[in-house]
Amino acid sequence: MTETAYDLALKIQRARGWASRPQFFGERARLVVSEENRWLGVTLSRHDGSVLLHAGAIEPDGTPTAPLTEASSSSSDIEIVLEQVEALWQRLPRTKRL
Repeated sequence: MTETAYDLALKIQRARGWASRPQFFGERARLVVSEENRWLGVTLSRHDGSVLLHAGAIEPDGTPTAPLTEASSSSSDIEIVLEQVEALWQRLPRTKRL
């Protein structure tokens, strides 16, 4: 069975200890990390296994912003992906908790 973006997002969610579950959008998945007012998008290529990660903020009304930063990896190895997620999180502006 081939890993999907949802599967990878679920691994990220578990590894980071986030409460939210991934939302599935075909070849993409999104994690809304309410406790940090941020979101993480995951796109996994079925052709070569490369991963595109994109992240943004959550507006006060709950609407995700457009992506504010993104990163890519040629591998879906979870350790490599988690390093990329951490780098994305560091590049995102700090948000105030409501």
